[in-house]
Amino acid sequence: YRDEESTTIEKNIIKLDFDSVLPLEDLNCHLVKDMIAVELGDDLEEINDLSALIFRKTAGNPFYVKQFISSIQKEGFLKKINGNWYFDTGVIRAEMMISDSLAELLSNKVQRLNIRLQVILKVASLLGYSFSTDILQIIVNGIFNERKELKENTDVVTREILESFLDEAVEECFLEKTS
Repeated sequence: YRDEESTTIEKNIIKLDFDSVLPLEDLNCHLVKDMIAVELGDDLEEINDLSALIFRKTAGNPFYVKQFISSIQKEGFLKKINGNWYFDTGVIRAEMMISDSLAELLSNKVQRLNIRLQVILKVASLLGYSFSTDILQIIVNGIFNERKELKENTDVVTREILESFLDEAVEECFLEKTS
C-alpha cells in the first residue's frame, strides 16, 4: 500500500495505542445459557446446570465462556455422541479447577503465541467481530514496518503469511472463520 493512498481512518488506526483497554460488559447467566445453546446447537433444558457452572467459572466473560466450552470438549468432559450432548457437571466442576486462574491460563496461552500473531490478534480485536483481511493486512503491515522487533525475513506481510497466522489463531480457538 502507498501512504498517500491510505485513508484518514487507516492512518489513524495504524497510530492507535494497541495496549488500550476497551471495556466490554460481561454476559448475565441467561445470556451465557443462550450462548452455550448456540455453541452446542441445542436449546436443551439440561444445559441449565452446565450454563450455571460455566457462568460461575467465567463470570460471564464471552471469550472465557467460549474458551471454557472448547476446553471441556478437548478434555472429553463434553461429548456429542449420536447427535446428543453428554456431560457431567460434577466431573467438570471437580476436574476444571481453574475458575480463579482462567484469565491467567488464557493470558499464558496468548503469551506463548508468536509475537507477530499477538499483534495481529490485537488489531483484529479492534476491527470488530467480523473484519476484512485486506484491511487487517494494510494495518498490520503499517505496524510491522514501524516496529523493528516485528520484522522478519520480509518487510511485507503477504496475504499467504497473514492467512497462515489467521489459520493458527483459528486452530487455537482465538478466531472463528466465517464465509
